[in-house]
Amino acid sequence: MLEEQPEFRVVGEASNGLEALWHAKDLQPEIILMDIDLPGLDGLEAARRIRTLSAHSKIMFISENDSVETAQNAFRAGAVGYIIKSDASSELVLALHEIVAGKRYVSRQFARHKFSD
Repeated sequence: MLEEQPEFRVVGEASNGLEALWHAKDLQPEIILMDIDLPGLDGLEAARRIRTLSAHSKIMFISENDSVETAQNAFRAGAVGYIIKSDASSELVLALHEIVAGKRYVSRQFARHKFSD
């Protein structure tokens, strides 16, 4: 889906949390899309570590997990966005634009909840 968007360029992909750390350190991407449930090192711990390796990178989680508590934990780990996978096809591009503009983004399912760091 992102390859169809001329304003975004995919610079790397990782299959687990440790690979995500290496790519974040080496590539220093503007935005990192990550899942919560990653093999080896989970997405939350990877996000915490990425905050020190690539401090300017903005982390957005895309997860099947629709728990408010998990989304809150993602923001505490340093995320600026959280989308439920079932909402990604309709919300991902909007979310990325919001994040690039310096805003936070949460799936519409979470719109009535407040999230803090």
